[in-house]
Amino acid sequence: MRTVVWATIVIGTVTCLSVILMGTATQAFETSLPGLGETGFFFTETAIYRYFTDDEYVEKFEDDEADEFINRLNLRITNRDYVVGLRFDVDLNTVEDEEYRLEKKFFQVNKQSWSLELGDYYYSLGRGLVLNIVKSFEEEGSEYQIERTILGGRFSYIGSKLSATVLGGLVEEDDPELEDTIGGGTIAGTFMESFTIGLNALGISFHEDDQRDEYERFDQGLIGSLSLSVPSLTDYGSLYLECAAVNLEVEQDRDEDNLEGWAAYLETAAYLGNWIIQFEAKRYRDFLFPYHNPPLLEPEEFGIMAEQFVLDTTDVSAVRTRLDYTVPDTQTVIYAVQGYIDDSPEEHFFYGSYKRYINEYYLGVDSYLANDYHLMGAVGYRYERAYLGTPSDYMGYTPHAFFSAKVPLTAKQSLEMTANWKQFTEDARNSEEPIDYSRQEYSLGYHYSPYLALIGTYEFYDDKRAQFYDPTASTDTDFHSVTLQIRPLDNLTMKLFYGSTPGGVKCSSGVCKSFPPFEGYRAELVFRF
Repeated sequence: MRTVVWATIVIGTVTCLSVILMGTATQAFETSLPGLGETGFFFTETAIYRYFTDDEYVEKFEDDEADEFINRLNLRITNRDYVVGLRFDVDLNTVEDEEYRLEKKFFQVNKQSWSLELGDYYYSLGRGLVLNIVKSFEEEGSEYQIERTILGGRFSYIGSKLSATVLGGLVEEDDPELEDTIGGGTIAGTFMESFTIGLNALGISFHEDDQRDEYERFDQGLIGSLSLSVPSLTDYGSLYLECAAVNLEVEQDRDEDNLEGWAAYLETAAYLGNWIIQFEAKRYRDFLFPYHNPPLLEPEEFGIMAEQFVLDTTDVSAVRTRLDYTVPDTQTVIYAVQGYIDDSPEEHFFYGSYKRYINEYYLGVDSYLANDYHLMGAVGYRYERAYLGTPSDYMGYTPHAFFSAKVPLTAKQSLEMTANWKQFTEDARNSEEPIDYSRQEYSLGYHYSPYLALIGTYEFYDDKRAQFYDPTASTDTDFHSVTLQIRPLDNLTMKLFYGSTPGGVKCSSGVCKSFPPFEGYRAELVFRF
């Protein structure tokens, strides 16, 4: 089967070289088929090869196979209002560990006032309070993207004052015992030109063999929300308010009460000349549901802070205020953020009762200077007061900072630098031997836009607990890597990585994912046509 791997790599390389020789035009292949009119064919080919140099990791977790090959082919065929999409996946390690599968498939009809989609699709209801099945983490590499989709159907109507969607299907997971059935939809009406009221509802039937601790006792449930959106309040402000409720029914053979929860989320802003004031607030109480991602109100611009986010929704209150000031006659914004979180459930399903309070403060600047110079930076301070019994290990102080700069050299060449730093110190009142550790990330890259980028990265991480990471997390403290990205065409990208990374938790648009550590080589080729 190794011949299949290398044959695929050779064919992909020859194809890419052929495309380069043809020129740099980016367009889909179009043809005319009898009875179908003009038909367009679009595809994305992604090939990933990984080689692990950590022998201990390979022995324990890769079945003594140091290399891995992943191939994904996305094919989309369009004809006027009709779209057919397929994704074929190939995963190869050994002869006994091969996978060839049709991973995704869909059919769409897109008319001016309505659309129909059958097969695999992503969808979100509300601000993620009801449903949030989306594709994310594309920048981390294709092998780390979230693959969850709904396998079923969706019909949407879009009118001038009224819109509605009906959807249903099976939520596809890697583990078939987690595949639940959902159905519901949304209806929204606009009045007085700028006021929109929306109603979202979703029912769920849990898989009968569900083994998840928080959901295995439930049989079915219902979640819904009512929202008010006002994007423009006489040009001086905006408002978004959403209130939600959830009811999960316990299986009949269990002597337990049903779960009844609720949530409220508010976002508003005031525009006062060069000043913008933003305010967010949330209140979640027993707001448990497997396929939603309620807003976190956490500082996602600090990537290294993701492992300290409060993801629980049992009994949480939070507020976040941001003040922006635009310096007159410049493209420079100075901002200040203050946040407060109270995560203190009286009766958590798994942890019982605990109390945790978090204060967050930071100052930042985002500036576009003359000649395409771009500078970003922020410094902050996080203080977490928690008592024994809390699920968090972060009972203490975390000052943190990040910096990013783009320095143009010529019209196409530039140097780009980033730095992330945090220092956690456990509150001495909680332990006789307080824990402290540092996490640091630094990178320096040379960019010849848009064709080439060479980036060197150094990471330091000396938290030996690694409790938020994969059990395979390295015990090393220093991690070095170099990445070469080549983009000879708009539709062709090749990326080569060598080195090591500690892995960790990252969040994107409220979705958090744990990335495994890696040591070795990684090659990725993405071709879009």
